[in-house]
Amino acid sequence: MPYFFEDRVVDMGHRRNTATSRKIQPTELLVSRAIAKARLQEQIQKGMSLRETRVGSYEQFIEFRKMHYNWTSSNIDLLLGIFTTDDMANEYSSVSRFDSNRTIVPTLTEQSRDLVLYIDALIHQIESIIEYVEIVSISSNAVSAD
Repeated sequence: MPYFFEDRVVDMGHRRNTATSRKIQPTELLVSRAIAKARLQEQIQKGMSLRETRVGSYEQFIEFRKMHYNWTSSNIDLLLGIFTTDDMANEYSSVSRFDSNRTIVPTLTEQSRDLVLYIDALIHQIESIIEYVEIVSISSNAVSAD
């Protein structure tokens, strides 16, 4: 059974090495820079509105968390739609993990505050992606207008 080791496929059954021809696809835009930036800015605005959500009960927190998950999911869908690879969506997803390292159960206020801080981190990630849009190549398959 072959397994991958760095740039070589090693076939353990035959004890032979053969170099692989890994072709790494560059990440490029599938839309114009202006469209990509506008769509990403729109998601930032939605995130800014989301972070202003006030939570006074556990039920409201559950709804707030659902809105966060929907916003995060639409951000991932957007990134998959405007780039040729899933690299930016994966990078964004690596940030989008809401974990608490507390040993005691956090209060509703702490949970809400943590989620707002987390949304801030995701907004910052989108802002970083907008900076990347300025330097990334545009695919020859790019759509110039909606």
